[in-house]
Amino acid sequence: MANGNILPNWSFKRKLPEPFEDYTDDPVFKNVYSKHCIQPQKRSTLHAATLRAILAYLELESPTGGKPPEELGAIGSQGNNFTIAEYPSKTGELHVAVYNRTNGKFTAGCYQMPPDPESNPEKYMLKENDKSGAALSFALIPTAMADDEFNEHYQKLKEDRDNGYPNMDETAETAAILCDNLYRRIRYGTSLTVGGIPNDTPTNGSIPQLKAFTVQKGTYSPTDVILGTFQVVKPGTSTRKVMASVSKKDFAGKYILSESRTLTPQEELTVPQIPDWYIIPPEIKRICEHAKLTTNTVSPMRNFLLRGPAGTGKTEGAKAIASGLHLPYRCITCSANTEIFDLLGQILPDVDGKLSALQSEYPTFQDIMMDPATAYQKLTGTYDETVDEDTVYQENSENLLRGLRKINKNQG
Repeated sequence: MANGNILPNWSFKRKLPEPFEDYTDDPVFKNVYSKHCIQPQKRSTLHAATLRAILAYLELESPTGGKPPEELGAIGSQGNNFTIAEYPSKTGELHVAVYNRTNGKFTAGCYQMPPDPESNPEKYMLKENDKSGAALSFALIPTAMADDEFNEHYQKLKEDRDNGYPNMDETAETAAILCDNLYRRIRYGTSLTVGGIPNDTPTNGSIPQLKAFTVQKGTYSPTDVILGTFQVVKPGTSTRKVMASVSKKDFAGKYILSESRTLTPQEELTVPQIPDWYIIPPEIKRICEHAKLTTNTVSPMRNFLLRGPAGTGKTEGAKAIASGLHLPYRCITCSANTEIFDLLGQILPDVDGKLSALQSEYPTFQDIMMDPATAYQKLTGTYDETVDEDTVYQENSENLLRGLRKINKNQG
C-alpha cells in the first residue's frame, strides 16, 4: 500500500493559512513532535494543506465568521466503509472527497459554486501546480480524531481560536503536533501498530474521479451526518444495505467483566475510543454480551474468532469489543519473524511488575521497523547505520528470551 502520497514534499513549501502565515518561512519546530515520531531527529513541521483542513473542520464544528451553511462544507460517514466530505476550497470551489477507510483509496471531484450534482465535476489533481490535498486531509479528520493525542491538541487549538489566539507561538506548537500526528500516521500507514491511517493514492496525483451517476444512484450517500449540510451527495439515498447499529453510549464500557479490577493509568490509555464514524454491528454487541453473561459460569467465553477477507471490519470490530468490555487493546501481528515467546510474553503473570519492567527495556517491533539503527543501539550500545531489521529482530529476541527465562526461574 502506498504511503504518504497525499502529503508530497512539494506541499510543505506552500504558504501557510492565517493565523500561521508568519511561520511560512520557518515552519519547522525542533523538539516538538507527536507520539508517533520515533525517529532520532525529533521535530515537526507546519503543513499548509493539513492546517487548512483542520481550520475548516473547526469552522464547520463551531462557526465564527457568520458564513452561510453552503460555505462551510459538510462531513459524514457511510456505514463503516466510507467518510464523505464536502470541503469549501479557498479557490471558491466545493471539493467532494470520498475516503475508503478499509483500503485507503480516495474518489474526488471539484464543483463550481453553486454545485450541480447532475453534472460531472472536474478531476481532482494532487499536483504542485494544482490541488494541495486539503480536501483529502479534511476527509481524514474523523479518523484522525480517534487518536487521543490528535483529539487533545485539536481541542486546544479550538480553545486558542475561540480566545483570539492569545499566544501565537504556543498555538503554532499545538498546530505543529497536529500536523506531525497526521503526517506520521499517514506516512507509515498500516505499518504502525496503533493509529495508522491507510492511504493508497496514485503516484501521479490523479485521484479517481467522482461521477454524477454514482451520486445520483446513491452509491455514495452519508448514512450518518457528522457535521454540516451536504449539497452534492445526499444523505439517505444510498443503495447499499445499511447494517443495524448499536448506540455508542449504550455500548462503550457497558460490559465490564470484573468490577474488582482497576486499570492502571497506562492501561486506560489503551482502551479504544469508538470513533464518530464507526457503526457498531449487532454481532459485536453479542460477543460482548456472551463474554459478560458467561463470566461467572464454569466455562466463561473469552476467545472469539473474527473471520473474513481483508476490509470486512475485523480490526475495528476487535477494537469495539475492547471498548465495550473496557479493556486494553493489544494487537499482535504474526509474521515469519514471530517467535513463540512473543505470544508467551503476553500471558506470563507480571509478578511485582517484573515483566512490565523487562518489556520497557527492549524496543518494540514497530521501533525496529521504523529505525533499526536506534533500536540496535538500545540493545547493544552500538549505533550502526548499516544494521538490517532481521539482525535487530534476532538480537532483540535473544535478549528478551533470556529475560523471560530469568523471570520464569524466579517465579518458579
